[in-house]
Amino acid sequence: MADRESDIYEVFERCRQAGRSFVIRATYPRALAGELEGCDLLTAVESAPVLGVSQVTLARENRIARLEIRSICVELRGPPRPGGRLPNYTLNVVQAREIDPPANASSAKANASSAKANASSAKANGSPVNWTLVTDLPVATFEQCRRVICIYRCRWLIEEFHKAMKSGLKIEQSQLSDYRRLSALAGIVSVVAILLLQIRHVARTGGEEELHESQTDPAILTVLKKLHPPQGKATHRWYWISIARLGGFLNRKADGDPGWQTLWRGWQTLSHLVRGYQLSTG
Repeated sequence: MADRESDIYEVFERCRQAGRSFVIRATYPRALAGELEGCDLLTAVESAPVLGVSQVTLARENRIARLEIRSICVELRGPPRPGGRLPNYTLNVVQAREIDPPANASSAKANASSAKANASSAKANGSPVNWTLVTDLPVATFEQCRRVICIYRCRWLIEEFHKAMKSGLKIEQSQLSDYRRLSALAGIVSVVAILLLQIRHVARTGGEEELHESQTDPAILTVLKKLHPPQGKATHRWYWISIARLGGFLNRKADGDPGWQTLWRGWQTLSHLVRGYQLSTG
C-alpha cells in the first residue's frame, strides 16, 4: 500500500513477481489498451457507474465525508523503456469521490499559506476527497471496493508510525552505519513507536474515559499524579497530555495535540522518574 509517489509501472510488476497484492493511489492519466484504447485511466474510471455511497471519517479534518464509489478493470498500455516497450498490464481501479464537500474545502490549502488565522480553518475543512486507487485485488462489488479503500486509509497510520520513529525517536540521528545494527535499533525503537501510537490513539478515541490502574504501570500512574494531579478522575487524555508536558508541551488552549517530539522527550523523562521512584520505594 502506497501513495502517489509509487504510481510506477515497475512497482506493479515487482509486486506481481513477488506474489504480493497492492493498493496504490494513482496520479498519472495512463494510456489504456484493449477495449478502452484511446482513453486514459483517470477518465475511464470517472465514466464508470456508481456502485454505492460510503461514509468515512476524516480524523485529521474532524469531519465525515460521503463518497461515491466507482470501479473498473483496465489494461494499461506498457510504457516505453530504453530496452523497448514493456508489456501491457491488467489491473483494477477504484475511485472514491466526495459528494457535496464543504463549500470552502477546495480553497483550504491556499488559505493555509495566506495567514495564520486561515491555517486553522484549512486544517478543519481540508480538501475534497478524490482517491483513485489501482490494485490487483477484486473490485467487482461495492464491498470489495470498500475493502480496498479501507486498506488505503491505513496509510495515515503507517505514516504516523514512521513519523514517530523519525521525528519523535530520531532514529535517523543514531549515527549507525551498519545495516545489521540499524535493523536491530529499528526493531527496538519500533516497539516504543507503537506504544506511543497506542497512547495517542486511546487518548483521542476515549479521551475522557477513566484510566484504571490495571491499564498501565501503577508506578507510572503514581508519578504522573504527583507531578500533574488530574482535575477529578484520571482519564486517558490526562495521561497522554501529562507525558507530553514532561517533554515541553505547554498544554495551552491554542496548542492543539502534542507532537511526537514532546511525547518522546516526555516518555524519556518519565522513564527516569519512574526508575527513581521504584528505587526509592525499594
